[in-house]
Amino acid sequence: MRTARALPLALTGTAVALAALTACAGSSSPGSRAHTGQPTAATSAAPPSHPAPRPASAVAALKQVQARLAQVHSVREDSSDASGALSWREKGVSDWSHGTVDDTVVTFTDSVDKAVLQQFGVSHSLETRSVAGTSYVRIGPQEAAKNGGRTWARSAGGVGALAMLQTVPQQGDAGPAGIVSKLLAVPGVHSVGTETVSGVRADHYTGTLTAKPPTRDADGKLVMAPDTLHQDMQAANLTREKLDVWVSVEGPDKGLPVQESLYGTAPHHSSDTVSILAHYSGFGLKVHVVAPPAKDCVDAFALR
Repeated sequence: MRTARALPLALTGTAVALAALTACAGSSSPGSRAHTGQPTAATSAAPPSHPAPRPASAVAALKQVQARLAQVHSVREDSSDASGALSWREKGVSDWSHGTVDDTVVTFTDSVDKAVLQQFGVSHSLETRSVAGTSYVRIGPQEAAKNGGRTWARSAGGVGALAMLQTVPQQGDAGPAGIVSKLLAVPGVHSVGTETVSGVRADHYTGTLTAKPPTRDADGKLVMAPDTLHQDMQAANLTREKLDVWVSVEGPDKGLPVQESLYGTAPHHSSDTVSILAHYSGFGLKVHVVAPPAKDCVDAFALR
């Protein structure tokens, strides 16, 4: 689940890249890789099979979705993200029932600093895991050979790999619950109608969040907005966010988001544009993520 998504602007070093890249994956929750060994993640309960009838108003409907999301603690995600000229894709699974654990593949699709990825011995994608507050990135065979045959770079302390990049600040909570919460705070949130998304019929809700104009105190210092939503937008230099969520009306994920999108813009600065398009499925699935053995790990800051 995207509890702390970081949006990279520039890749600036091995340890920095590691932490930034795992945060992108580690807080989100995408792809579905099975691993052997002793699982360290909890098993999430399946979502209730009989959600309440769909309410008439958008706000009432989204509150119902919010309540449903509070009852599930795992999901499969496939998302396409972008920040300025940099774009990437995340596929994996996450469980956040007892702290976030996830297994994700992050693939950079455009404008990535190849030299940084080469430090991990990979060309364009990274396999990442997050377990018990520690993030891991698999390194390629040539780099592993330089580091005593160890195949994983490790970043402890709960700092995800993308978080140590030079980044655009987190836009509040991401993940299925985050965008729903944001939409509930948007004046004028409304229903667009029922559409088909990835072969699933879903109710589409949309709204636009506009940042409050910045103010300064008597000394000329910027005064942050009083609420978290607008603080996040100010910190990211975004003035507008368009938010959309599609809620399934059929199948096992009925009443839960099947797709969400966020598109943030800043005036006169196209490089500050941020976008997230996430597809969700399998709410309540069993997630088993195994931390790599300690003997196979090298500290990210010690990579040669």
